[in-house]
Amino acid sequence: QAVDALKQLYQEFPDLYNSSIVCSFMPDVVYKMRQADKNVVTALTHRPWQLSHLGDGTPRFSSCWKHYLYVVMDVILDWSLHSFLWRLCGVSAFLIQKNFVSQ
Repeated sequence: QAVDALKQLYQEFPDLYNSSIVCSFMPDVVYKMRQADKNVVTALTHRPWQLSHLGDGTPRFSSCWKHYLYVVMDVILDWSLHSFLWRLCGVSAFLIQKNFVSQ
């Protein structure tokens, strides 16, 4: 739904191509946006431990096995973002969430 709405906005307001960027934490949104319109500038945003922890750093799950499963998934996601996912999604920029820039 987001991709369709964004595509419609870009069609209604062509000036957006020169003055905006589509950013998302979700690689599938960025990928689908690039598939819908290759002229849109896209960026993939990353927050370390986004699957296993909430934004304030507390664990997302109270179950021990579920928490560690998502920690492993976070490590895989981090590796894939830095090695191939950015290229697969066709992103123009790779962003990091503000709280992790100067810790």
